[in-house]
Amino acid sequence: MLVAMGGAVSPHLASGLKQELGLVRAVETGTYRGWSARRLARVFPRVVTIELSPQLHQTAMKTLRDLPNVECRLGRSVDHLSELAHERVPTLYWLDAHWSPLFEASAGEADQCPVLDELKAIGPGDAADCFLIDDARVFCASPRPPYDPEHWPTLAEIFDTIRELHPGHYLTVVSDIVIGVPAGAKHVVDEFSRHPVRHWPLAARLARYLLLGVLRRVQRWAGER
Repeated sequence: MLVAMGGAVSPHLASGLKQELGLVRAVETGTYRGWSARRLARVFPRVVTIELSPQLHQTAMKTLRDLPNVECRLGRSVDHLSELAHERVPTLYWLDAHWSPLFEASAGEADQCPVLDELKAIGPGDAADCFLIDDARVFCASPRPPYDPEHWPTLAEIFDTIRELHPGHYLTVVSDIVIGVPAGAKHVVDEFSRHPVRHWPLAARLARYLLLGVLRRVQRWAGER
């Protein structure tokens, strides 16, 4: 069964972390059509979103042109993250640059999940940096074809990488999102974890329920074969 990538960043969680830690910027990898960048732009005065696919980048540029606080960049996320992290700005990183054959024009089949390289490119950065990584479920078990398991790290590897760069960070998984934040912001994550779906935008909640319904039907169909 194919795994559908592309979740939704929670503005509620982003806002809570911003207020608690004084974050001044959000950086997203995997722009896709710009939906998450638009949500982040309601919270942060500056948003940088990075997309590898030229086609998706052009689409997002048009979609987000009404938002002067959003900067769209084209290219490998690792290259741009290295540059951005040097600014030592307290940042929320939404890492979602995972390749998926289910999304039109998705790029990166040769490097399907660069999240470990992204984290290393960011490095120690700022002590207040927060990391939200989409599609946690895929890191808990090897993905099936056409995904290449060799390209996908385990959840333990992601945790270890964040711990190496930010030893004091609190790490957890909530609602399919890997979360790494300074220990002082644990209560923000705890509050979000009580009702994670409630805090998602309505469109994201509807999409999630529809996706789960489709996945259940596919699983039943596969079991009957």
